[in-house]
Amino acid sequence: MAICLQRSPAMVVGLLAILKAGGAYLPLDPAYPSARLRQVLADAAPPLLLADAAGRAALGADALTRA
Repeated sequence: MAICLQRSPAMVVGLLAILKAGGAYLPLDPAYPSARLRQVLADAAPPLLLADAAGRAALGADALTRA
């Protein structure tokens, strides 16, 4: 699962939930360039993405839809 959240209590809750469920996470920093974030997502191909408003804005609409 990929997680693209600003540093906040919500990010900590998301990370703990992923780990508690026995999953692994791919941390994505919304401050990174959008092209880099999309490249990492394309390479990793995570089944799920947890993102807040800043993460969605950084990733763009194209990265949020997958065929």
